[in-house]
Formats: sequence, C-alpha cells, structure tokens
Amino acid sequence: MLGIEEIMERLMRLDRSGTSIHMRDSFPPGPNRWFISQSVYLTGFSGGYCPLGVHESGSSPEEAAEKYWAEITRVQDPDTFLCRITCKSDVPIPGETPRVWVRWNQAMDDWEDVAPTAEALKKLNIPAERIRPYKQQRAYDRM
Repeated sequence: MLGIEEIMERLMRLDRSGTSIHMRDSFPPGPNRWFISQSVYLTGFSGGYCPLGVHESGSSPEEAAEKYWAEITRVQDPDTFLCRITCKSDVPIPGETPRVWVRWNQAMDDWEDVAPTAEALKKLNIPAERIRPYKQQRAYDRM
C-alpha cells in the first residue's frame, strides 16, 4: 500500500499547482471531512466530465488520499481517462486552454498519454493541438 507522500507525489506530477488536501472544517470528524482537490476530471471519448475527489473523502488525510488514488487507478475502460484541464477559475470547463489526457500506468510508474482519436476530437469539437502530451505539459508547468 502506498503512503500519503507517495500518492501526493504521483498526483502532483500531473497537477503540480492544483493538487492539495483539504479539511472541511464545518464537518464533524468522520468519513467526509478530508478530500483531495485537483484540476483533474474523469471523462472519455464520448464526452462528459465528472470531478474526482467529491466521493473519495476520508476521515483523515491519509484515508482521503488512499481513496482518491484507488479511484484514479481503477480507470481502465478504453473509453475512459483522466483529463487535466489548465484554465483559470473564471473560465468555464473545458475552456480553451490545453488539456492532458492520461491514465496511470503501473508498469511505467507514471502517467501515460491517451491518444485522442480523430472521431473523438470531432465529436467533442476540440482541435488536436489542444491535447498536449503529458511530458510536454509537465515541462511547461516547471517554467
């Protein structure tokens, strides 16, 4: 089992500036008090977005991270992947900024790109140049 530091390091590879652990201070101690925040959404070639983290809360930071990581690593459906959106908070999702489409690859111990299909790009009305490779976006984030 991964520890919280290793989980957070992996999550921050994908979304360095937007990944954090939060406590809902208005909630009593219990299973929904802690959660992970990220600019990462569950989506697929057929469209639609589902924010991660809402249902993966925990009674401690460690439990929240473990549940969130379990949710991310369960994404194995060929039509489903994670979309990291890089946009300001006042821009509607998905905005007009670059995106990164990935899944966790256990063998590589890193994120791997999900290649956009021409059909999906057309259906979602997304120009191909808006989909950035994970490594390219990661280098850009470090600037």
